[in-house]
Amino acid sequence: SASLDASLRMLSLLGRVFRCAPAILKVRNQRGETAAHLACQAGHIESLRAIVQHRADLSVATHNDEDLLYYATAKA
Repeated sequence: SASLDASLRMLSLLGRVFRCAPAILKVRNQRGETAAHLACQAGHIESLRAIVQHRADLSVATHNDEDLLYYATAKA
């Protein structure tokens, strides 16, 4: 389907970005969230999988000490 094709293209693009600029995985927004936090919060499992494959630090907490487990369970 078109939606699946678009998702696969996006994951491929994410992989290329992470390979070319791995430091982007350490960038934080004003709340201290990384790409991993945002992917978790949005429920983007495949994006989070790509982030993990590129060895992002998953132990990083936000400025409010919220870790990835907090973000993953906040929607549950």
